[in-house]
Amino acid sequence: QIVNENSAEKILSVVIASVSTILSDIEWGIQNGQQNDDIAEMFCQYLSRISSVLDNCLVCKLPHDSSAVDVLARTVKKFYSTFTLIIKQESAKNSAGLLKSLENLAKQVGRSLNQKLYSFLIYLEQRQWAKPQQRIPGQLNFEGRQLVFLELFYSVELCEKNLIILSKKSRTDLMEHFKRSPARDFKVNINVLKEKLDNKIEDLELEVET
Repeated sequence: QIVNENSAEKILSVVIASVSTILSDIEWGIQNGQQNDDIAEMFCQYLSRISSVLDNCLVCKLPHDSSAVDVLARTVKKFYSTFTLIIKQESAKNSAGLLKSLENLAKQVGRSLNQKLYSFLIYLEQRQWAKPQQRIPGQLNFEGRQLVFLELFYSVELCEKNLIILSKKSRTDLMEHFKRSPARDFKVNINVLKEKLDNKIEDLELEVET
């Protein structure tokens, strides 16, 4: 038996790393490649498949002190950031039409990925993931993990903000399935994020100097 309780976490880490690499390739293609509706359709289809993979990753009951939690959080953040790039690109088009694949992707993310993400965060909170634990190889420290999740929350908020903008332009409710979780009390303040990032950079600079 290849997949068992002992190997599942390592296998999941490999899957997440592969997803992250694919997302980086898509992001590069969006920012540097020739853009047209056919290419955008292709990217949306890729993101749809990746969303399904992340759905399954988020429902895995990872130990809250697992290094895979940090890798998964970063990869989900990258997904929302990449999706936001496609949304912005679509909003910048002169035509008022909307790619059907983007509309379907928005529905899929709103119906499934968003809700599984909130459930994942609640699961971690219930297991007191934020309490300092014994450091294990590859795991971020307490402050580092907070920053990772703060950046994740911000990427979700930014994606939804741009979906609202595109919804108004296309006259299509792309936020129809983005139901706010009752437990979602983590509205991100950009100034708080900037302060944490600045502090992190200062700490790194001090480490280099010493």
